[in-house]
Amino acid sequence: MATVSDAWKNECHVGQPFCGYALRQQGTDQAVVIGVLIQKELFYRDFLPILASAPSIFDFFLEPRSNQYSTDFLRVSFPEGSPVRTLLEMMVIEYADRQAETQTLLKSLTGSLLLHVARRCRELAPQKKSLTISEKIVGYMSEHMDTATLQGLGAHFSYHPTYVSNLLKKETGRTFSSILRELRMTRATTLLQGTTLLQGTTLSIEEIAAMLGYTSSSNFYKAFKEEYGVTPREWMARK
Repeated sequence: MATVSDAWKNECHVGQPFCGYALRQQGTDQAVVIGVLIQKELFYRDFLPILASAPSIFDFFLEPRSNQYSTDFLRVSFPEGSPVRTLLEMMVIEYADRQAETQTLLKSLTGSLLLHVARRCRELAPQKKSLTISEKIVGYMSEHMDTATLQGLGAHFSYHPTYVSNLLKKETGRTFSSILRELRMTRATTLLQGTTLLQGTTLSIEEIAAMLGYTSSSNFYKAFKEEYGVTPREWMARK
């Protein structure tokens, strides 16, 4: 990931894992380019899970796990005053003056940076018009599938949880639980497929279960088998 900043631009150019890249300043204006390089194994292990609630950028980073030739980029602009610049400056200072806690601090700052990028991507994404309440609710569930509850949805949309439950049933023909399980299982197969294709950067089934919001791997196994008729390991063996 590389950031280009000058008097007119505050941008992040985010590249997918496995691809090389280079940035070149055009023109004569002074610019500062800061590159943040993350080992792919470390990224998938420690940073991908914190992006699970941001589907667009999560899928962007996950794509190379199922398509090893994927080399896409995201170009994200930030408004003046964004904390992203401050985060990068803190990272540069810490990296230049390394101490015992440097790696821990850099890891924390990198996580914050990625979350700000994910938030900005969500802000810049084209907004669908005339969504029904149930569509908004399901969309919110897809972004918070690891923590979604009827109580939480009710609080977020200012409705009673029972009303949310009845509305979903009426407009989608499905219960909250069935919708949430489908969202989680779709994400689970994406993660498992990547684990199968790129063995060098695997996520364990226990880690996948935690990313999806399951409090125990046994609950994840049970839900997966109810959805697909096989266990996660059996599903992987068929791929």
